[in-house]
Amino acid sequence: MTLPRKHSRPITVDGLRYRWMIRARGDRLRLTVELESGAGRPITTCFREGGAITPAQVRVFIEYARERGWQPQTTRAPPKLVDFQALHAPLAELTSPDGLKAIPVAERNWVSRYPWIQDDTPRGWAYVPLGRDTAHHEIAALLATWCEQAKIPVTRDAAVVLAALPTARARSLGGGVTWIRDTELVAGPGCCATLDAWREWQTFLQDGQFFGGHDPWVQLQRVGPRIRVLPGHRGSSFDLDERVYCDLLRRVELDLEGFVARLGDWARRRAPSVAEALQEWFRAAAL
Repeated sequence: MTLPRKHSRPITVDGLRYRWMIRARGDRLRLTVELESGAGRPITTCFREGGAITPAQVRVFIEYARERGWQPQTTRAPPKLVDFQALHAPLAELTSPDGLKAIPVAERNWVSRYPWIQDDTPRGWAYVPLGRDTAHHEIAALLATWCEQAKIPVTRDAAVVLAALPTARARSLGGGVTWIRDTELVAGPGCCATLDAWREWQTFLQDGQFFGGHDPWVQLQRVGPRIRVLPGHRGSSFDLDERVYCDLLRRVELDLEGFVARLGDWARRRAPSVAEALQEWFRAAAL
């Protein structure tokens, strides 16, 4: 099959060139993607109508399909990805009416002694936003940070080092959830907060318990049908309707799943033999 060039668009993902096309099918939009050469077998998925399908969504779909076994160069039947839209709803929909977003972040430090560190690897301490678009050089810095924390010895073989990470006795990954309105940080993790504790933002609705770190000491309160976030000394408190609050936390979960795919993409380029193990390790550590 070869998509007509007049009605399809090009896109490059991980060095491979594809073409994609949208067709209306009743109340759904059908996305078809294939190699630009037309070789191999295409893959399709459907979206509910209600907005345009963007190149960013197509990129995520291609990465998602490859992660689940699609081999575009072969004639093997592609996987059926009927759950794609449910798992990867456009993240623009998962913001509050006033532009507030919840984003998972992980803590990184500058560690230069591991073999995958390059000149463009970021230096210094920072919180790194996690998602399907996390830059590869940030992933390199995060993995170096986690290996350092786990006290994994350095060798010249990245695969040997990274293979030790899933079995190492490492402390919980530093990080948590940041709350951003437009471009302004309005609440974030405190000291000693961990990435896996993002779930406490969800379980607060059931048990009323929450620890988001200290200094700043972020707190939550239920005020009737709304959730109040008190960001400590970082700024003023803000209230969220419970439904909006739950939707924003769903964004956090989707971003973490997107990061799992992105981590696999990085690992397949540098240490393919351990890519799947690294993904399962991070999923267990964070999700």
